[in-house]
Amino acid sequence: MNLIKKLLRGEMSLAKTFWLFGALTTVAIIFVFYAWDMVQLVLVVARGPTNFHRNLYLSTAINLLATLAFIAIVPIAIWRSARNYEGPRAWNALAKLGILILATILLLNSAVRVYIGGIIALSDSSTEIADPNRNSFNASKSLKRDARFPYTGFWQVNCDPNEIGITIEGETRLFKKAYRLEFCGQQSCGLRGYGKIVDDPEFRIIDANTIEFEASRALVTPVIYHRCG
Repeated sequence: MNLIKKLLRGEMSLAKTFWLFGALTTVAIIFVFYAWDMVQLVLVVARGPTNFHRNLYLSTAINLLATLAFIAIVPIAIWRSARNYEGPRAWNALAKLGILILATILLLNSAVRVYIGGIIALSDSSTEIADPNRNSFNASKSLKRDARFPYTGFWQVNCDPNEIGITIEGETRLFKKAYRLEFCGQQSCGLRGYGKIVDDPEFRIIDANTIEFEASRALVTPVIYHRCG
């Protein structure tokens, strides 16, 4: 804490403030987080971790916080240190210009990471959450139950495991709607899409165990599904 106070008051030498807290910290912020992402990619190849996307979002969030902390402290410290600097005025000006460039680089780096993370999140329609052995006979047993997602279950028209049904399961990944839906037959399940269920025009909740699907299409014969497990 005393170091930060001393830094913010500009009481450290200009050279140390710029090179140690400015340049070196910038390189560290960029290198550490990209190194972390590379480790995650290696782990994907080695053992295919199911939490890859979550780790990517986490590293992006921490990177953004580190960048904001840098911008809140280091430019002020260098500006004040430059003000107290008694050497050639050229070094004073170069230090100020340098920290503006470094702060811009970090901001652009964070913006790119957020942009890429958003693209990955929006395009992530993988089946990594689903059990690869899930089918219409065991779907209800393999679902992850969570009180936050009351419509989780295996839904069918006639509650016959020999017929195709739809699993509704809570979705916790970023940029996804509240529920993940999969078509399930006797052999396997496949992604159907995502939906809010509640206040979603595609679904009309009749009661806790009965939902009309594709409600917005106003079909003559409603597609009513019942929770079968």
